[in-house]
Amino acid sequence: MLEYYEPRLELSSPEHFIAMGIIVSLNEQVDGEILRSVIEELRVRFPYFYVRAACKGSDVITVPNPLPMTVRNTWEPFRVTNL
Repeated sequence: MLEYYEPRLELSSPEHFIAMGIIVSLNEQVDGEILRSVIEELRVRFPYFYVRAACKGSDVITVPNPLPMTVRNTWEPFRVTNL
């Protein structure tokens, strides 16, 4: 039995995109390096936020994602350029 919720995978396109994230507004600046280290420590408690899609035969499954989470200190929108 899994110890956490298994995320569902959904089809995403430029017209119908699916994204998961969080936006937080604070009154003062936050040290980005401290925030990055805390986010990495959260992998143990919330492993379902650190997954990616992979193919297994004809199925799409979730597998652990070892890449670091992105911490951005800007209000500029995120733009994908390799579509």
